[in-house]
Amino acid sequence: MNNIQKKICITPIPVYTGFLDGYKEINPQLIDMMNDHREKYKESNTSNVKSWHSDYRTHKINLSFQPYIDKLVDGCDAIIQKYPREFGNMKNVVYEVFDFWFCMYQTNDHTIKHNHFPCDISCTYYVDVDENASPIMFRNLKIQPKSGMLVMWPGSLEHEVPPTKGNRTVIAMNLMVKSYE
Repeated sequence: MNNIQKKICITPIPVYTGFLDGYKEINPQLIDMMNDHREKYKESNTSNVKSWHSDYRTHKINLSFQPYIDKLVDGCDAIIQKYPREFGNMKNVVYEVFDFWFCMYQTNDHTIKHNHFPCDISCTYYVDVDENASPIMFRNLKIQPKSGMLVMWPGSLEHEVPPTKGNRTVIAMNLMVKSYE
């Protein structure tokens, strides 16, 4: 291919937030499961995340997370149903969990700017967040997480987490379109 060029199209990219139904009951259960998992798999995965974090295939390693994954996928689906035009009016899309992991940030832990391309949708769910924990940053958008918050965005959108002053326990997940019903 000859004469390859790059063109820039500036357009707003949405990031969605909401709170998971029943998070006050769910989160203590998740904390216990995450601590048990971390005790069994002590070594952190190595990546752009500079905190302890589980393997990206935690959903395949530890099947006990599946009921919670289902709740997170339902949360993402609720966002898609609320904003159908922004998702191409595809109301019957079935998503597959491509990656699932969790991070336990402590003071000064951070995440280097990155994206999750080629995944269609990325999300984070904040299980336990101190008031002085760092936000998640998307270009010019800063979202201050709170326990129970689900944040969802297109997988190609770059994001980062500056060094944190407070603890933040986070689940991260990437979704891929599996089929259209």
